[in-house]
Amino acid sequence: MSSLRFLLGAVLVVACVTPLPGFSQDEGASDGDSVAEVLSDIVVVGSRVRGVAVEDLAVPVDIYDIQEITATGSDDLTVALQKTAPSFNSKRNALGDGGLFHTAALRGMSADHTLVLVNGKRRHSISFPRPLETAGQGTTGADLRAIPLAAIERIEVLRDGAATQYGSDAIGGVINVVLRETPFESTASARAGVTGEGDGRHVGVSSNVGIALGENGVLNLTAEVYDQARIDRAFDTSHVDAAGPHDPPIGRKMVLGEPEHDILALFFNAVAPTANGSEIYAFGGWSSRNGRSSGAWRDPVWAAERLVGPVYPDGFLPFEDSTSEDQAITIGYRSPIGGWDADVSWSFGANTFDFGATDSINSSWAADWLQRELDGGRSLAAIAFDEVRANAGPASGDSGGTKLENWSLDLDVTGELDLGGRALEAAFGAEYRQESFGIRAGDFASWGCGLPDNANIDPTPPPERAVIIADDGTIGQSDSLATCGHQGYPGFSPVNARFSARDRDSQALWADFRHDFSANWNLEAAARFERYEGAGSSITGMLGSRVNVSPSVSLRATASTGFRAPSLPQLGFNTIIFSGRPEGGLSVTAHLEDGAAFEFFDEGSPDIKHETSQNLSFGAVWTPSADLSISADIYRINIRDRITLVTHDPDCAVSDADDCDRLATDRGIQHITNIQFFANAVDTTTSGLDIVASRDWPLMDGLFTLAGALHFNQTDVEKEIGTISSSTRSYIEDGAPQQRHRVAASWTDDESLELNVGVNYFGKASPQWLLSDPTCPGEISPAWITDASARWRLASGVRLTVGVDNLLDQYPDKIGDSCSDLLNGVLGWGISYNPDATYGLSGRIWYTRIDATF
Repeated sequence: MSSLRFLLGAVLVVACVTPLPGFSQDEGASDGDSVAEVLSDIVVVGSRVRGVAVEDLAVPVDIYDIQEITATGSDDLTVALQKTAPSFNSKRNALGDGGLFHTAALRGMSADHTLVLVNGKRRHSISFPRPLETAGQGTTGADLRAIPLAAIERIEVLRDGAATQYGSDAIGGVINVVLRETPFESTASARAGVTGEGDGRHVGVSSNVGIALGENGVLNLTAEVYDQARIDRAFDTSHVDAAGPHDPPIGRKMVLGEPEHDILALFFNAVAPTANGSEIYAFGGWSSRNGRSSGAWRDPVWAAERLVGPVYPDGFLPFEDSTSEDQAITIGYRSPIGGWDADVSWSFGANTFDFGATDSINSSWAADWLQRELDGGRSLAAIAFDEVRANAGPASGDSGGTKLENWSLDLDVTGELDLGGRALEAAFGAEYRQESFGIRAGDFASWGCGLPDNANIDPTPPPERAVIIADDGTIGQSDSLATCGHQGYPGFSPVNARFSARDRDSQALWADFRHDFSANWNLEAAARFERYEGAGSSITGMLGSRVNVSPSVSLRATASTGFRAPSLPQLGFNTIIFSGRPEGGLSVTAHLEDGAAFEFFDEGSPDIKHETSQNLSFGAVWTPSADLSISADIYRINIRDRITLVTHDPDCAVSDADDCDRLATDRGIQHITNIQFFANAVDTTTSGLDIVASRDWPLMDGLFTLAGALHFNQTDVEKEIGTISSSTRSYIEDGAPQQRHRVAASWTDDESLELNVGVNYFGKASPQWLLSDPTCPGEISPAWITDASARWRLASGVRLTVGVDNLLDQYPDKIGDSCSDLLNGVLGWGISYNPDATYGLSGRIWYTRIDATF
């Protein structure tokens, strides 16, 4: 009912966009044809009715063709969009879990609130919800790095709430990736680069081939291979805390930057016409990415229970080896039926994330072996270091993985309804989806307590006291119990797998209507019914209008309600997490699946329900000539029952002792510091302003283009329904820059030379990182990042590009002394910069690229 009241009230806003006395679009405009030629781009997003041009939409849609994307010099779609679209935000983790994923967000929202489409069809999300308190925590948006740039024709970015038209996840906006469909053109490109520090060397090769199918059909094939060495901005902390020598092969710091990784991707796009104007189409792809990222340094002083003294006497740094694999395919049939166009399609998508630990250890393995030896009558003095090393278990192994699959059936019908001589453009659709999520258990050593024969005991026996090197240099036992599972990246257990399994279906019905009351005024309205099994159902609506108040000025406004169901990984994911503590050492967090916190500790609720949203936007477009365009849009997005991470610190020694014991017995989770889980924990409001301008004019026998964009946004937590940590709140409100601006200039003679300079401004951000300490690592100061490139024509169809990203070698401010004393003096992590800087920690990057078209 509140959504209905909101829509009725929002009519007043849309009504403000009222038509003025009629005029012809080309009246008084001597270059009206040029304006139409520049603006008339038919887009997929923004309206579900057929054939709507950008200049007729009530919502802001930006189009970036492949030439503009490749001019950024990047092989990564997320990086390219970060450079070209100020409302776009993407932050990769500089350390810890999930460093491989490159998800997208619009208008200051999370990746969960941005829907990604490919050729107008929903793209699947990642399966790993990144539970650490870092950038992107708890979100599972689509991974754009899995789509090779060579396969792309253009990108359409809808900067408005569109959940009514496109369904769950489109609260913040929509990104539509349009694949190449060129039959008689093929391309190949190669890129190589390195940072100014000499690390991060990368090489990428890609190719796209267009093949004609029959007279009017096309098959487009794309392949990409990419390899990058790690980028590391941490420093060795041996001189900070000289508690003992360190082992050079293992190192004594974390890896702070980008993980080493490689990519292999294959994509295709095919269209084959049939009789009577119908066509069969299919598209999809497969990609695999392998990477290695570091965990937290384990110090021999404060982490005795987490290592085995004789194996790692100087401490150790565990690594995560991970693989993310994506599969997607869509098959469809389009046909005209009685003046209407029908489109029926089947889509499948899946993401699998597998990981393992390297240079790690399960300290409970050696602890169990040692205790059995002592119970058998041996003395500590009789046990040699080599015996402990031989019985300490594997230092690496498979930790398991996560998998998310979905398939859907879609039917879309578009056409016109005759209402007494007036044409009402209409579109109707229905969708049925099935999804499944699950966790795969890893090797016993990755998650278990003690020796492998304990795997057959239910519940698994608790660990014994950790093995240490005593003060006299002999084998000893710590007062603390050894930690179970591989350090750094503990594996998923069969219990995790059993409680993770989730599947559901969903159904949706939608309708979209649009009417041109005159050449200068149109109105659009849409409605959607959507039901998700277990998350409830919702009816949402959208109302939008656009008015041309003069030949050069247009006004637009929209009001809509939205709906987002919790993702299956948010419902089923459960694991153990190690993270830093301000007093030193590591905390043990039990991340529990939906309903488990309520079951064990009476925290949260039995079920997560869906989020609801209300979206208002108002904008103006001024196009005084064919070479100048300026637009401004203000917006406000209210989200109720927003899903985020909630934390609880149980008192396992006193008041919560029984609950903690039951958790240990039922789940095998020992020595927890706290628990965390997903819940409908907050209501938020996001407000913002987008201003976009561009102009081009002839200069020196070429064309000079100047483009600028300003993006402002602010998100506030209006109400806390659950207890969220200060760190989680900071990521919602201050995790991303509240200002993102861009100025770009390019000049080309269309023959032999193209010059590009882009300057991006990243406003301040203040996320509280893992330690939930507002002063550590501190605020990320504003920064201007300058990129430049030059492209030469070497021969017909062959161009060479030389460029530099972050020309001025900008880094975030170094962390303060008190924070450094903690992170580097106590913990020994070697962290000098805030890892959450949106523009990354790579510094200056030099690259060269060659492109060929044939």
